[in-house]
Amino acid sequence: MGQNATYLTKNYPGKERELWNPCIIEFFRKHKPMLPISVCIDNPTATGPWFKSRPQFGELSVEGKILEEGQDFLEEIGAMFGKNLKGPPNGRITETGNIAGIEPDIIIMSNQVVYIVEVKPYDSSSFTGNQEAGKGKGAYLKFVKWINEKKNIPCEYLVIMSVGCNNSLYKGVVELQKELKEHFWLLLLEDIFSKMDEENYKYRYVKEEWREYTDKDIDYSFT
Repeated sequence: MGQNATYLTKNYPGKERELWNPCIIEFFRKHKPMLPISVCIDNPTATGPWFKSRPQFGELSVEGKILEEGQDFLEEIGAMFGKNLKGPPNGRITETGNIAGIEPDIIIMSNQVVYIVEVKPYDSSSFTGNQEAGKGKGAYLKFVKWINEKKNIPCEYLVIMSVGCNNSLYKGVVELQKELKEHFWLLLLEDIFSKMDEENYKYRYVKEEWREYTDKDIDYSFT
């Protein structure tokens, strides 16, 4: 019987930046997968399911340019869309500070859309105050709104996570989904691991078989 993705990630604790981010980035660059888009279910029952697909958006085609944390994504996005994102603030200065000072784990520039991606691989993963919604927080959320509304650049906020996430992270995701609506999506690790298995992808530091950690079971609505 399979297990959800957190049963694999917990074998490599504290390795978000050192292992999981590079692993996912390498897979995206090499295989350019088509990945299902998921969202949280509104008002789920106490026993689930908590997630469902977002069929009206189809799948996400991971192609184009992929940037890693630390790269100058404002320069890259500006070059793609022919706009200066590093000039005067133009609405970037808020009560949370400069909202262009965010540091996403991954940036995907695909089909003239910018995807701001945060990776939350563990059952214990959480948002920082900068990444979540709420008063005095929300620099990521405000950046997505700013670049969509003020700069007319299509931008979505994506979180990579497992159906086995903790309740706190789930609630944070729900709040972001309420705030950003169609500009917020989920990519589930179970679906990514399934694609890794299909592509026979091997990552040098992971010895387990991806297929054993792709079970969404009762946590996911397939209807």
